[in-house]
Amino acid sequence: MDRTPSRWERLAPLTGLVFAVAFIVIFFIGSDTPDNDDKTSKWVDFYSKHDTREIAVSIAATIAMVFFVWFAGTLRARLRAAEGSPGRLSNTMFGGAILFAVGALLFIALDFAAADTVGDVPPQVTQTIGVLDNELFFPLIAGTSLFMLAAGLCVLRAGSLPRWLAWIAVVAGVVALTPVGFFAFLLSIVWVGVVSVLTYLRPATPAVDAAAPPPAAPPPPPAAPAV
Repeated sequence: MDRTPSRWERLAPLTGLVFAVAFIVIFFIGSDTPDNDDKTSKWVDFYSKHDTREIAVSIAATIAMVFFVWFAGTLRARLRAAEGSPGRLSNTMFGGAILFAVGALLFIALDFAAADTVGDVPPQVTQTIGVLDNELFFPLIAGTSLFMLAAGLCVLRAGSLPRWLAWIAVVAGVVALTPVGFFAFLLSIVWVGVVSVLTYLRPATPAVDAAAPPPAAPPPPPAAPAV
């Protein structure tokens, strides 16, 4: 029996738009950290001057990631309904989304730690945290690739979203594993924003789970008594 979605359920897809807008703003207001081979004094100087902004950006980015995971759960439900059992691609997409979030939060946590402790720890510690912030990108790369590639393949196979969005996701998922993977990460943010709006404007029609047993046939009418 179909159930009318609540107001909050109807608004759930827009969590992706909140995430996308927040991360685009953060990308433009954030500052580039020093290069790995810069002197220790440059690292300390950077975080001493921008500590308040980096802490605020870290907190905002963490909140944005909460919205992203919520959106991923909403998208997983939509793709799972279209894909049917066992939901291999939609489940892989959600697993990639979790890895994406963990990878992003790793960057966020390191940036926060450097900004929050600058001046309280030896300069070399600040530099070390900063270098780690520059280098620990593999979880984010893997998460971006799995999230986008699985989502794109799922849409190509089962529908539920425009095919052009699926092809963009597939390309981004492959590019994420190349030396220019950072651009795939940026593209994935925009993709999430577009998909968020489309899924809000075009709610999925309820689908019957392929694993559910068919309704039982009504019992035959009783036989007429013999004369």
